[in-house]
Amino acid sequence: EVYKEKTTYISNYLNCMDLDNRIHCDFKQTSTATSRLSSANPNLQNVTKSEKLRSLFVAPEEFVLVRVDWGHLELRVVAAIANEEHMLDAIHKGRNLHQETAEALGLKYDDGKTINFLMLFGGTPWKISQEFHVPIDQAKRIEEKYYRAFPGIKRYHQQQTELAHNFHHSAHSPDFL
Repeated sequence: EVYKEKTTYISNYLNCMDLDNRIHCDFKQTSTATSRLSSANPNLQNVTKSEKLRSLFVAPEEFVLVRVDWGHLELRVVAAIANEEHMLDAIHKGRNLHQETAEALGLKYDDGKTINFLMLFGGTPWKISQEFHVPIDQAKRIEEKYYRAFPGIKRYHQQQTELAHNFHHSAHSPDFL
């Protein structure tokens, strides 16, 4: 465990330090297939949960170090845009959205988190079947159950699909030009 922390985290951080012994990662806005933000050199999105290693991150004097959970931010934004009442209620009550999904679908927490991200970024039964290694008919049932639990997300996805479809057709009409 100590060897893994040294090779995965500490050595990487030491190699990325500047002359002032500070780490400045690169935030990338266009490098993932899902359009999520990512960081590199080093990747600070997977900092270990070890309190000893987390204590190495210190803000300069008169500054504050901020830790942000991007995943919940994205889910909160989609819940607000989609006016998904169940998710909004969970947010207002301080509940964990991944846990809410896991409970609604009868899944483990990590699977609830995975399905949230799949659905957030255009999940389809095919993608669900690939991610969870299940037959396509079972993946369709998972999608249906998700949409029953979160009907605002289903409405939002349908609206966005219709918008894209209408745009595509209008873009190919002679009046578009």
